[in-house]
Amino acid sequence: MPNLPDFPPSNSTSKEVEAWEQGFFDIIEELSVEYEVCDEESLVSEMRKIDDSVTENDISEYTIKFHPEGSFLTPEQVNSIESGLEGTCLRTDGPDIFWEDVDGVPTGPWKGSIALLGPPLRGKPFEEVQEESFWDSFDSALNNLIEVCEDNGVRIVYPQDIGIGTTVWAGENLIGGIAFTLDED
Repeated sequence: MPNLPDFPPSNSTSKEVEAWEQGFFDIIEELSVEYEVCDEESLVSEMRKIDDSVTENDISEYTIKFHPEGSFLTPEQVNSIESGLEGTCLRTDGPDIFWEDVDGVPTGPWKGSIALLGPPLRGKPFEEVQEESFWDSFDSALNNLIEVCEDNGVRIVYPQDIGIGTTVWAGENLIGGIAFTLDED
């Protein structure tokens, strides 16, 4: 499993930061060609079991955060997580690793997220979302995803907010839209 690189020194020049970022993205690109993620056709097929009118245009994106633990996710981990979602209404679009930036220089801690593709969840307030035709399938698939992640050594961040539909955030504060909090239990 490739380790995440050390952050550049805080006094790095813009050229040094650019070289560091290029090295980081080269590793991501090399790993991602081996990721087998988001079979949209099978996702739409699963969603049509609930609502036969859905198309690929109805696919919505969600994000779940994880702890990178100092390493990039391997293609084996990512592909195992993706295959663990077969038969559910969720797929992944691969992991993202990101960092903070202080005065133009990358700094820790490392943060990770996995883009999720799944059914549209609509409604306001949240109770209305839970009455949506896709909610039970989404909830079950999300629980399955968490279990598959943990089985593959990917530790999910708890608690975390997962936005539904269009959300507006100010840092960690939701100022518009709907989100639910994912707790460990």
